[in-house]
Amino acid sequence: IKANTFRSFSSSAGLPYLDLCVTSTGGLRRLPFLNEQEEEVALIALHWNGKFLPFPEVNYSIQWGHWTVRGVYGDYIVELEGSCQEKGFPVNCPTSRGMEEIALETFRGKLRVKLFEKSSKKVVLDAVDTQACLEIGGLPWTDRVWNGRSAMKEPIKSIAMNVEIENRASDFLKWASFFIDIPGL
Repeated sequence: IKANTFRSFSSSAGLPYLDLCVTSTGGLRRLPFLNEQEEEVALIALHWNGKFLPFPEVNYSIQWGHWTVRGVYGDYIVELEGSCQEKGFPVNCPTSRGMEEIALETFRGKLRVKLFEKSSKKVVLDAVDTQACLEIGGLPWTDRVWNGRSAMKEPIKSIAMNVEIENRASDFLKWASFFIDIPGL
């Protein structure tokens, strides 16, 4: 899921959100050093009001035509509801056998994003994008439902999801970028 042309859902004027961008992805990750074990991974990345909110604890139910993804991070809960009417088009993706058409995609999807404060359940953002990129991977596309849950495991979670460490690292990188060229900053 990728979207960045949002309008307010609840506003009758449908005012644009110029500072809102959402990406959500998921899949199976093979762990090469752990007997080729696989784990489910997913993330919702929300950029809004100058903040980056990464939601690593994700529940999803996905089938072609309908996407439901929910995430939790810090003080927030986010819900993504995507839909499309068209058949979509196949996309080449890397596999162990080379590039294969194993994904289906549309750029005419509708995506509604709702952001809640976790403690009060108050809606702080409710926006819709009617030009969202929606994709589904794996075969068969049309008659399979993917349901799952992804969450970081300890001890990585305590390190990676420490907001204080994250903010300090971000501040350091911004400071360092004045003295050295850091790609992507």
